[in-house]
Amino acid sequence: MFEATFRKGEILKKAVDAVKDLVNEANMDVQENGLNMQAMDSSHVSLFTLTLKKEGFDNYRCDRPLTLGLPLGNLQKVLRCASTDDKITVLSEDDAEKLKLTFEANERMCDFNLKLMTIDSETLAIPDETYESCICMPSGEFQRIMRDLAVLGDSCTITVIKGSVSFSAEGDVGIGSITLTESSEVEGEVKPEMEEEQVGDEEKDKKDKKKKEAVEKSKTEIVVRNKKGVTSTFALRYLNMFTKATSLSNQVRLHMSPEVPIVVEYPIESYGAIAFYLAPKIEEDN
Repeated sequence: MFEATFRKGEILKKAVDAVKDLVNEANMDVQENGLNMQAMDSSHVSLFTLTLKKEGFDNYRCDRPLTLGLPLGNLQKVLRCASTDDKITVLSEDDAEKLKLTFEANERMCDFNLKLMTIDSETLAIPDETYESCICMPSGEFQRIMRDLAVLGDSCTITVIKGSVSFSAEGDVGIGSITLTESSEVEGEVKPEMEEEQVGDEEKDKKDKKKKEAVEKSKTEIVVRNKKGVTSTFALRYLNMFTKATSLSNQVRLHMSPEVPIVVEYPIESYGAIAFYLAPKIEEDN
């Protein structure tokens, strides 16, 4: 049997909303250490992975590995019945024919049974890639840039050089470019964590305050890490689709290398992350 309780049910709702327009159905692999969902869009241009660690759940039980075939459209319809503050519990027996969802808030409880599917798809092994560039920025800013550039054309060219990243688009309307410069106060990688020391309560309070300030700062700063410059072009339609995950995280991380798919990653609180992979557009020689 599998059973897991989301202390924040909205995490599940937002995750399904983020991917439902990209794919209609997806397998969720349930394992002892957490949940993994992966699916590729019908054009085989993009892929998403959702990883939720068991530590993020209020309750997590997995007697044996299961694969749950989720019809995402139907799942979204059921999740619309849940309120924002509801605690959501998902449960499936070993036969994996249906998924029971329970929504709880105060004295209110709702139960639903969702029919599962048999989805013929293989889990793709995503190789560990050492990317030439990594950009960490506010997810809301990335969403706004993609939305603004979409009025100009169908493609977005992302150029990363030392200390800055630019997004540009060109079409019948005209040409547009937006450049972001790394936050001037940032030196090295943003690391809110600090080593604990044997100090008094007053000093500990100061360190706790610094930790909190560092975390808040990391949500608004722009950090650019690159070994060398990278320029690639991607379909704006997909990039805009990925930004539907903005509600899951204050930050987004873009990982890029020449001629390989970009990774658009949104960390999800204590649960894990959702990541989108998109192949670059290849310019054909005349």
